[in-house]
Amino acid sequence: MLSTSQKTNSCSRVEEIDGILYINPGSLTGASTASGDKHQPAFALLDINGSACTLYRYKLGENDKVDVQPLEFKKRSVAV
Repeated sequence: MLSTSQKTNSCSRVEEIDGILYINPGSLTGASTASGDKHQPAFALLDINGSACTLYRYKLGENDKVDVQPLEFKKRSVAV
């Protein structure tokens, strides 16, 4: 199961909890929050292939260099 959320402007975040992959893709603009905190521009690309997926996290780093971090996930088998 997959769940995405874009309720914050925080940098992209990925967690797997009890077989559910939670993704906060971040903010493409890196917009500031109401409190004035600044964030790195970030987004995520998800490549789904059968029971496996690869998540590519893109972040704008120092000197405007784009950092790409691939993360691989596989669906767990359910015991009957």
